[in-house]
Amino acid sequence: MFDKVQWLGQKWPPRIGNIVIIAFVVTHLADAILTYLGISTDIAYEKNQIAAYTFELVGLGPGLLLFKFACIVCGLILFYFKLHLFILLSTLLGIIFAVIPGILILNGIDSNPLTW
Repeated sequence: MFDKVQWLGQKWPPRIGNIVIIAFVVTHLADAILTYLGISTDIAYEKNQIAAYTFELVGLGPGLLLFKFACIVCGLILFYFKLHLFILLSTLLGIIFAVIPGILILNGIDSNPLTW
């Protein structure tokens, strides 16, 4: 029929891996856009000290491109080795801890759930 990939210990169609890697890339692009908007408008700051230092050295735009390019390349390496579960977990963590707080901060809502 069609090639299958090993995912979660079961056989799944390869399109699931394709969906997972697309979601991974979209999540990182959304995080980059939200980070750029937050930092450039002084609404937020970068908590990752290595990234913040890189932004100071090369600028916000090039620094974000560098970091997100590295993240996406790492995801593509995992995709090549058919480690879709790790890509899925990374995508979910990115959505929970980067994209959702970024949206909340840009809308003026405190992103710390302990203060809600």
